[in-house]
Amino acid sequence: MNSSFLKNSEEWENRTIDEFLNAMQSWIEDYSSSEFNDIDWGKVDYSLLARILYMGKIYE
Repeated sequence: MNSSFLKNSEEWENRTIDEFLNAMQSWIEDYSSSEFNDIDWGKVDYSLLARILYMGKIYE
């Protein structure tokens, strides 16, 4: 299990794998249709992957 989760579980909004993956999916869908979308989905890099993983942690 992720050591960040074990040490700081109160910081995690999504505490199961299903919740985590659903939050990532929801953020991608919501952000893709947002006027603030600044992502070139044709050129995904590691910083975007990190952003998506982080959103899986906190996005409701």
